[in-house]
Amino acid sequence: MKTLYQYAIVRFLPHAQTGEFANVGIVLCAPDQAVFEFRLAPARFARVTDFFEDVDGKLYKTTINTVQTELTRIQDYAATVLPKELVAVMQELVRPRETLVHSFALAQTFALCWWIKNLLPLPTSYLNNWYTGHS
Repeated sequence: MKTLYQYAIVRFLPHAQTGEFANVGIVLCAPDQAVFEFRLAPARFARVTDFFEDVDGKLYKTTINTVQTELTRIQDYAATVLPKELVAVMQELVRPRETLVHSFALAQTFALCWWIKNLLPLPTSYLNNWYTGHS
């Protein structure tokens, strides 16, 4: 049996006009399993603040903390809803909107067979390493 996952990349986007961003997290959702997981880069992350030299480190820290709070709220909610509602929550989360400093890449979907899923660590760990752990 396969489990369908949706994932989205969390991006720090301090200069919307240039479109430059840094991947700072991953959100993973498996509606049929009532799974909503996320991993974010630390609030003190020199790789991001060094890249955006003109951005105050407090802006990044505040942004990460705000996103953390919102994703935690959604995670708590996810345990109480039907799969169809969790799909809608994920779609709303990644909906393009005008924000100052963060965005989510459009959700992607992948499937894991049960035997692969049991051999691999939680898929968020894999995706987190891929999208936020690379130099």
